[in-house]
Amino acid sequence: SSSGGGGGGGVGVGGMGDQQGTTVMLWGGSGVGKNRISEAIGFEIGKPLKLINFSLAMSETPRADMGTNENAMMGSANSSARSIFDDARLMQAVVVLDRFDVSVFALDKDLLSPAAEDLLYHMERFPGMVIILVSADIHLSMAIHKLHPKFLNTLKFMIDIPLPTSKERLKLWQRSLPKKCPINVTREQFIELSQRYKLSGGSINKASYRAAANVALRPINDVTRIITFKDLEKAADMEKNKGEGEATRMYSQQFL
Repeated sequence: SSSGGGGGGGVGVGGMGDQQGTTVMLWGGSGVGKNRISEAIGFEIGKPLKLINFSLAMSETPRADMGTNENAMMGSANSSARSIFDDARLMQAVVVLDRFDVSVFALDKDLLSPAAEDLLYHMERFPGMVIILVSADIHLSMAIHKLHPKFLNTLKFMIDIPLPTSKERLKLWQRSLPKKCPINVTREQFIELSQRYKLSGGSINKASYRAAANVALRPINDVTRIITFKDLEKAADMEKNKGEGEATRMYSQQFL
């Protein structure tokens, strides 16, 4: 699902003039395709991507004579955010902020940090497109009311990318391994995997790769050197446990 944010102005991707740009937030679990969607957007509008880790965009190195107050740091010529967006203007690139930590912009914070204010300052003034990638297993609708209005006002679109359905997961499991792979898994067993494990497409591919790698490490003359349901099941369990990591627990505590 998608919804419009508080930010106004035109799309601003045809050129890099003074017009207000577009900021899009892609929200969804790990492996649902947020990076691929970003690549597709860049390809569609004919612009390169400038992929930046969120932690880098939040780093701040103010001059000694600027002090540390919020207004002094906002728009600082020495900030990482300033450097990132200046480079993107020259490249006429789409800025993609990966691993974006929305808890930094939670509503329970009376004052946003100077680095957070600085990032929003440059996002709002960037004439091109900014894509925010948020990895969260909770639904966007459960978190949006707990996000700071200053952050929400920078967003033109908010898109919640769901996990694939069980039918889609069945197709993903069946296509995740090359036909040449030695495999002994029935359709019924693939159906069981797709129904039991609510994984993203990326996680399904990783599970299949892990299962195949484990089988490949067995001795060549070993009769078990073939991918079975148990191999995929074990790998799927590992992917499921990976998804229940620190970021998921943090967002659950923050927004639920």
